[in-house]
Amino acid sequence: MTLLILGLLLAVTPGLSAQLKPETVKEFNAYMADAESQMQARASGAKPFLWSASDNARWNRLRTEGVLVAPTYESPSRDVQGGLVHDWTGAIFIPGAKAEQALRILQDVDNHKRIYAPDTVDSRMISRTGNEFRSSMRTYKKKVLAAILDYEFHTVYTQLAAGRWRGAIRSTRIVEVEDYGTPRERQKPEGQGMGYLWRLNSWWHVEERDGGVVMELRSISLTRDIPFGLSWAIKPMVTSLPRETLESNLGKTRTAVLALSDQGAPR
Repeated sequence: MTLLILGLLLAVTPGLSAQLKPETVKEFNAYMADAESQMQARASGAKPFLWSASDNARWNRLRTEGVLVAPTYESPSRDVQGGLVHDWTGAIFIPGAKAEQALRILQDVDNHKRIYAPDTVDSRMISRTGNEFRSSMRTYKKKVLAAILDYEFHTVYTQLAAGRWRGAIRSTRIVEVEDYGTPRERQKPEGQGMGYLWRLNSWWHVEERDGGVVMELRSISLTRDIPFGLSWAIKPMVTSLPRETLESNLGKTRTAVLALSDQGAPR
């Protein structure tokens, strides 16, 4: 949750809500179109498929540390009208694992509430046709105030070659939940609330190499902007949260794939 630090602000300024505006969506969509073009070039072979292996120092660090996360560009966020775009890329290397084991974990949506607990409190496959599916998820995070979000996603995984896969995940609906866990629990209208998260789109790149499997995740999210006069104090904390979330999710993915590999699953 990329704007949970706003809980600190909301605690002293009750009722400070945000609304997703058409101009914000337009600028985010333009950003995504550029990102789509870049990622398509990687899938087609016009650019290196793996971000982590496109630089020797980066690759050596990944092989040594197992997990690597960095802003996709020099700045981890970009201002748009009424919002902030956050763009991060991370990678994990799992020795001895295979791409099919990685895909099994990524596509096991009904079990994600356990793999990615405690932040993910519910996950469910809505429908599936082959490697294309629709799913839902609920997350819960608390920093001063609790942020509960319900999501729906459209996901497509494509095999590009033996041991190489690409996944495209797009949020189709994100709403905030109020009065969580009470008889009054309800979803707020889409695009209304505190603006913790309005869009969450990502790509998985999975490839077998060097006796293991590399799993990369590029995550682009859209949140509300920072109220005027408070950016200097809040923005550095806001932009660090996507990194923390990405690192946590990659670490839990690595643990799950390792466990599957250790069980001697078919390779």
